[in-house]
Amino acid sequence: MCVAEFNSGICSWALAEAMAIATRAGVPRSRVFDLLGQGSADSFALRRHGSFMTSGAYPTDRFPTTYSLKDLDYALDLASQVGVDAQGARLIRERFSEIVDRGMGHFYSPVVYELFEDE
Repeated sequence: MCVAEFNSGICSWALAEAMAIATRAGVPRSRVFDLLGQGSADSFALRRHGSFMTSGAYPTDRFPTTYSLKDLDYALDLASQVGVDAQGARLIRERFSEIVDRGMGHFYSPVVYELFEDE
């Protein structure tokens, strides 16, 4: 279901932002991952996506960001049809589009963290 990708994308982006803030403040990636997992941020998305963001190794044998982008387009079309202003989905679409434009669309969506590595 296309709206599931919206949720997954939001979780990936939120984790990427949290990791970027903490690592720039001097906290190692692995420690950020451990700390987030000890509180209310713990989730399937944290454990799955966070492990890839921590290692910096993004698989190509999982749902690629290009597919996530396609599903986000479906979710945005549906949101428009039912009158929902899906600002979060539009943000995630923009970020995933940046990943595709940089030639990383074949990687699993936690690769969105790399947008912070280039700043």
